[in-house]
Amino acid sequence: QRDRDSDDDDVPDEEEAGTDPKDPIDTDDDGRPDFQDEDSDNDTISDAVDLCRLDADPGQADADRDGLGDACDDDSDGDGWRKQMLYP
Repeated sequence: QRDRDSDDDDVPDEEEAGTDPKDPIDTDDDGRPDFQDEDSDNDTISDAVDLCRLDADPGQADADRDGLGDACDDDSDGDGWRKQMLYP
């Protein structure tokens, strides 16, 4: 039976690989497709525990403590206003 999550980050390989099997997604351009890469954004934090697995955030800041790192959180201060709304 095939391993559905070969890098053990709780994200299925099919989702991480993308739509083109001949050119799988490699977020950090390290030559290893995300579905096989234990650190897809190359920030030294394993995808399994990374608060932003596709955005480099080695400090793992989470100002509003919602479990989503500030680097990838549209509302990192938890005020209900997305960053894009304030800073278009």
